[in-house]
Amino acid sequence: MRSPQQPRSRDRARRSRVAVAFGGLLGLLPARAPAMPTIGWEAPAGCPSAERVVARIGEVVGARPVSPAVSAVRARVERQGGGWLLVVVFSGRDGSTERRLTLHDCEATANATALLVGIALVGPASGAAPEEIPLAVPVPEAEARDREGRVRAGEAGAGSAETGGEGRERAGATGARSAETGGEGRERAADGTQARGRVADGMQARGRAADGVGGGRPRAFVQVGPALAVGVLPRATAGLAAGLGVAWSRLRVALGYAGWFRSPARWAEDPQIGAELALHAGALRVGPVRRVGPVELQAALGLEFGALRAAGVGSEVNLERRTWWGATLVGGGLAWAPRALRGHGALLIQAELVVPLHRPTLLYNREPIFRFGAVGLRAGLQLEARFF
Repeated sequence: MRSPQQPRSRDRARRSRVAVAFGGLLGLLPARAPAMPTIGWEAPAGCPSAERVVARIGEVVGARPVSPAVSAVRARVERQGGGWLLVVVFSGRDGSTERRLTLHDCEATANATALLVGIALVGPASGAAPEEIPLAVPVPEAEARDREGRVRAGEAGAGSAETGGEGRERAGATGARSAETGGEGRERAADGTQARGRVADGMQARGRAADGVGGGRPRAFVQVGPALAVGVLPRATAGLAAGLGVAWSRLRVALGYAGWFRSPARWAEDPQIGAELALHAGALRVGPVRRVGPVELQAALGLEFGALRAAGVGSEVNLERRTWWGATLVGGGLAWAPRALRGHGALLIQAELVVPLHRPTLLYNREPIFRFGAVGLRAGLQLEARFF
């Protein structure tokens, strides 16, 4: 006689076998790969577009699984002196990390961004922080060979289990060859990693050189504009200033010229008697530069030498005299370089103190008419053209 508990036991056993089989099928399904992070791109006109940057990132990452530690990437490009500053911000579960590179060509920002993002996304599957991400991306071909070696080793092991001792020997030989293949692939991947690392190091070295004093590629400039002098000549005097020079990322060297229009000096007892003064001088200025976006802050020390001319007026006998002129210059400037000009032009406001090296005195019948001031102030508005 069959126990009433037996049908229930059979049903439970059948349900257990179905659950195990279903669980095995679920285990065979591929795991869901982490999605690509959102990519933000901001760059001035003339630089690569966002679509191009995203496509380049896809080429670098390829089919490799991406790290879930990075959920968003924001990259922007801005003008910095004679080059381009690339700023890439990685955001994720561990916070935000920023990477900066200075490049001489805006077209290169697409490849540099793709390299930095690729480095971040192919990190360890456990989700390492951006600081722990390696400095290079493994070569895809080397990875494929490494995986192929492991697959062949697995197939050879399965064949050995079926064929017995002889199969085990053949599987051992095949496994050895597969191990050699995998080792060769890993060595090539390491070589590729080192090569990518050297490229990244070179890009960082170029960025440091561009940011250093006197670093980067120098550029020439020419400037011209009106100026005003107060304090040395008898009256506020208008003039014309021009210059040319060479600029690096944080240093400028310039040769300048200033010609001041006639400034009248008159005798207090008879205003009709006096002299017309004219000054023409050349100067050498050297100083640092600090850039904040499109704005540049400049400072300069300089020496000025030239010729001073005094032509007498109002007397029965009018004489003309010439003498040398020298002065020390201390000043600075504020330059605005609009992005629309792509670094080829700027508007510059300059101001400086002038301390004469000597102070000539004008005489009429041995009586002083005017003596040059001990200190003066000059200001100018310059248009500057830059050549790379």
